[in-house]
Amino acid sequence: MRLLLIAILSVILFFPLYWALHPFFGPNWGAGISAFMMYIGFPTLFLLKWGKRSSHPFIKACNYVLATIVLALLGWVFYGVLFNNAPLPNSIALAGVYGYLAFYFLKNGYMPYQAEELEKEVNEQQNT
Repeated sequence: MRLLLIAILSVILFFPLYWALHPFFGPNWGAGISAFMMYIGFPTLFLLKWGKRSSHPFIKACNYVLATIVLALLGWVFYGVLFNNAPLPNSIALAGVYGYLAFYFLKNGYMPYQAEELEKEVNEQQNT
């Protein structure tokens, strides 16, 4: 969920940066610098800030909000399947991957790939 939040923030921050750089560098260079920051600069800065799994309450709350948004979007997709003839196979695959991971995160507070990392942290704390 942290990576999804970083991606969304990077795209959102593209526009204010472009508007700030446009008067100084012109439309082409302003867009180029902003695009570089969106794809490389902002994600790098955010990953440096949130490099490890953080237990900060704000970050945890943002992750729970993102998981809830994913489930709400899945509800909207299923509404499309039931009432607007949206393609069923794609919707099932979407629910199988994202729905499972969102429910898993809401239930446990971490993603499946983080389980080993958490076990290591617990073992290190018990050994000290």
